[in-house]
Amino acid sequence: MGFVRETCGCCDCEKVCPPLDLVFVIDSSESIGKTNFSLAKNFVISVANRFGKMAKNISDVSGSRLGVVQYSHQGAVQAIRMDDRGITSVTSFNTKVKAMEWIAGGTWTPSALKYTYDHLIVPGRRGRTKVVAIVITDGRYDPKDLDNLGALCNGVDVYAIAIGDMFDSGAERQNLERIACNMGDRVKTLSVYAELTAEEFLEEIEQILCPEPEMICPDLKCASDLSLAPLIQRPVDILFFIDGSERTGGRNFISILHFIERLSQSIPLSKEVSSGA
Repeated sequence: MGFVRETCGCCDCEKVCPPLDLVFVIDSSESIGKTNFSLAKNFVISVANRFGKMAKNISDVSGSRLGVVQYSHQGAVQAIRMDDRGITSVTSFNTKVKAMEWIAGGTWTPSALKYTYDHLIVPGRRGRTKVVAIVITDGRYDPKDLDNLGALCNGVDVYAIAIGDMFDSGAERQNLERIACNMGDRVKTLSVYAELTAEEFLEEIEQILCPEPEMICPDLKCASDLSLAPLIQRPVDILFFIDGSERTGGRNFISILHFIERLSQSIPLSKEVSSGA
């Protein structure tokens, strides 16, 4: 009767990660393309959804605070700040991410990293909370940009996600490691943007950001074997669809009916409204 226990949800547990200040820095240059930029946004949203609780403001020391910087040519940046008072939940954060539009210009990566540190991390970080930055880029930056690639390397764990085959060259790899504060194991290379939203890669990122989650379970008694916990404050409407075709056969059809009967006897049914169909 494990099916019933899953339906009841009597033992649902929530994974809670330690407090984290997380900033995504996304290359929004012309070479990215609108589709790939959308995939990068989906990656941000997917990661955010895995954190559960979000701190309601920068004074709240529990939960996570998230920010995003998308950048292109000189001065072309758009940011979702960690201290944004309008972001009080994962849903409100995701809404702002979805509203971001592809800039489609040049690539001024060092300047964008400096902007991220000065305008998001410095004013938005919370006391002793761990700060992580994830930088996503697909190509070389404009040589006219003279800012430092290591601009985030001041109390921030920086991970560089490089997308494309050009990073096989030694020079480009060196630049990535500079972004990641000269820590080669924090450079991740992908072939195409679609790999950002692959479950395996998302799990890898989740393990990096939340290596030791705490499992919080509701204070409900979970019964064992065939005895089930009551559906306390968890009403469920159940509708059964039964295959009554000739292929099912009379004996199998009777077995299905017995299953439904046994199930209905195991779950407290509402007395006010019919609970079975």
